[in-house]
Amino acid sequence: MRPPSFRVVDTLHFRSKTMPDQIMNDSRHELSILRLPDVIQLTGLSRSTIYAAVSAQAFPRQVRLSARCVGWFEHDIQSWLLTRVQAA
Repeated sequence: MRPPSFRVVDTLHFRSKTMPDQIMNDSRHELSILRLPDVIQLTGLSRSTIYAAVSAQAFPRQVRLSARCVGWFEHDIQSWLLTRVQAA
């Protein structure tokens, strides 16, 4: 018997305490989840550098989507990139 297939949803509807007030006022704001290849492409960092930075608390922590699947909130990655640009 074949295991059931499933699809990882790339957007989530939720309210977070860490989001800015203007987003919190919108009860149905969509947040995009980026998978590792997307994060690598956006940041230009390697897989090992990303995970080392997460361990050093210098990069946004990933979110567990399932037992073997993680992703990063697009907002967190964009904020991290913005702080890197401002620091340069």
